[in-house]
Amino acid sequence: MRYRVMAAVVMLVCGLATPALAQIGILAHGAYDRTTLASTESFEAITGTSSVEGVTVGLTVTRLWRGVFLDVAAGRRTLEGERVFVHAGTVFKLGIPTTIEWRPLDISAGWRMPAGRFTPYAGIGMTTIAYKESADFAQTGDDVSETATGLLVLGGVDVSIWRWVSLGGEVRYRSVKGALGVGGVSEIFGEDQLGGTSIGVRLSISR
Repeated sequence: MRYRVMAAVVMLVCGLATPALAQIGILAHGAYDRTTLASTESFEAITGTSSVEGVTVGLTVTRLWRGVFLDVAAGRRTLEGERVFVHAGTVFKLGIPTTIEWRPLDISAGWRMPAGRFTPYAGIGMTTIAYKESADFAQTGDDVSETATGLLVLGGVDVSIWRWVSLGGEVRYRSVKGALGVGGVSEIFGEDQLGGTSIGVRLSISR
């Protein structure tokens, strides 16, 4: 479903820009990144870490007007941990396996600035993060499944290495509230931020 949304957005933009279709470029990209989650204490209590690595893939429509681009990207991260009980600031492990899924869908617009082999870019938009927390032996209402939308800011640089292939680096900052902070560990620690900062290496193929 998420990838259908990505394709639909790209097709819509191309349709709106039909008169200038010959000038439009399509760029497919994939990044291996490390995401540091903003609600540090909550994730560390459950999983033992507040960072997770994985792949983000997407499509960029370039040269909509000069350096303007539209980008759609999605990823999925999974963390393993266990249910916990927090008392007076001390975390007690309960020995009940827990799986957390963190899935962002990013839509942004921005500006690309080609300079020889180097193409820096920056953009801003929205991210929708689907968050799911499930555990063995969970009772009704114990598991969590929430979706929230917030701010996305991104920037990076593509370096041409061979014809249509580029390699570079990228940073994505997501600020999303509304899915955490009500009940459970996140309320105890006073954390309501579902977003985080992703830094990764990106491979792009363009036409």
